[in-house]
Amino acid sequence: MSHPQNHPALVGAAAHILVADISGAQIELSDDAHRHFLRALRLRAGEVITVTDGRGAWRQAVVPSTFASEPLVEPTDAVEVVEPPKNRIALGIAVPKGDKPELVVQKLTELGVDEIVFFHGDHSVARWNADKVLRNLERLRSVAREALQQSRGAFLPTLGWLPDLADHIRHGIGAGGEAGESRILRADVGGEAPQLFADQLILVGPEGGWSGREKDLGEAVSLGQSVLRAETAAVIAGGLWVAMRSGLIRQIGSR
Repeated sequence: MSHPQNHPALVGAAAHILVADISGAQIELSDDAHRHFLRALRLRAGEVITVTDGRGAWRQAVVPSTFASEPLVEPTDAVEVVEPPKNRIALGIAVPKGDKPELVVQKLTELGVDEIVFFHGDHSVARWNADKVLRNLERLRSVAREALQQSRGAFLPTLGWLPDLADHIRHGIGAGGEAGESRILRADVGGEAPQLFADQLILVGPEGGWSGREKDLGEAVSLGQSVLRAETAAVIAGGLWVAMRSGLIRQIGSR
């Protein structure tokens, strides 16, 4: 399980904060996080919070009386470590228009997807040049951090950019599981029912659809009977595969 939200300490904490290091006698927050939790959430001395490094470790801490002037909290319990999921779930998404990438990253982080990568589809309308890739990924990582704190997760997803989707697939993006259990899956009308593998990269195309060349990439899987917007398809795909991984629903399909 990639999210430990059912733990009573996390459920009852006044806030959940992502930090660089949770091992010390005092835990330092970034300046941005300190301002946010001081001004927006109005954390006060004595309140119990949880902190995570975004790599599976978390612990309880208390807000000290000096919090208004110093970005430090004091741990009260030992470090807990959440085991990483056995089935890795990555989503590859053709860049959607407007502010939709933020929505996608926010929701996929809340769900507990392990990796999120963006690419240009042959029919993509939205295009990122090299400068936009850097700026947008930086902004999206901030979105992911905020979503992890809100959802009280322990694993921050990896965010990346695929400059050439076909080339990266040929070199094994999304692979790494046991032999025969790693898959490149392409969301498309008429595809097979979703199935969970040891490791999967699920591709969601642009609203213009997949090109003939792109239809050769991966195995087609269906997300239902409706024609979905790209951001809707990405969130549904993330939800389906995370639910199968966590045992909330049974395997939908079989081969």
